Amino acid sequence: MRPYFSVKQCCLERGQLSLLTLCSAVLVSGYDSYTSCSRPLRTSKSRASPPCDFRFQSWCTIPGSAYPWHAVRRFVHENQGLMRRMYGDQRQISVLRAEIENACPVKEEVVAPFWANNTRGEVLALLNLYPFEQYVHWEKCTFELKQMYCREGCRCEQQYRLHRLLAYDPNNECRGIFSDWFKFPSCCVCKCYDLPADFQITSRSPRTQPSGAGENVYITPPDWYRLNNGRDIN
Repeated sequence: MRPYFSVKQCCLERGQLSLLTLCSAVLVSGYDSYTSCSRPLRTSKSRASPPCDFRFQSWCTIPGSAYPWHAVRRFVHENQGLMRRMYGDQRQISVLRAEIENACPVKEEVVAPFWANNTRGEVLALLNLYPFEQYVHWEKCTFELKQMYCREGCRCEQQYRLHRLLAYDPNNECRGIFSDWFKFPSCCVCKCYDLPADFQITSRSPRTQPSGAGENVYITPPDWYRLNNGRDIN
């Protein structure tokens, strides 16, 4: 039974017209009684935490006991029209496989994350409830920071991209379900640190070289490269 039925019944039993008017206003305003910024129906003295340590990664692929299943299901059930407009047409993820071997070996996955850090550092619960599942396709470096098949002076480094996903804030029920930006792994690339400065010039790079620079000007390699090769390029 929906929670506002009992409130309306209480108003009728007391016979207070002003209170009944107030209750009717609560029913009409907003899309449901749960998002009226009132206290949640169920409270617990100790709130469970997400099952992943967000100090080491910004996502979690298991719901754990802290995932707000009840609140998310109720919001979806009471706002199906809104949810379908926000979710849009359901799309199948098409994974394009390259014919050549990647210089940096990767682990390719299609996952359905339940928790993630948004770009502001908030830990939010991601919507993953039938028929509103959300999937992320990523490629993670198998041997990050290793040379592998990259040329001399380069190493494999993880790259990331932003995904816009539907989320729910367990700490603020008034926000309902909303869209936000989250960072996930995208691909693994060879990043080189010993290229001549001429190769690093882009549309945003300065057009003039420093005074005294010769023809063979190299970017100063990081400490890891000098230590691994036992020499300094400069």
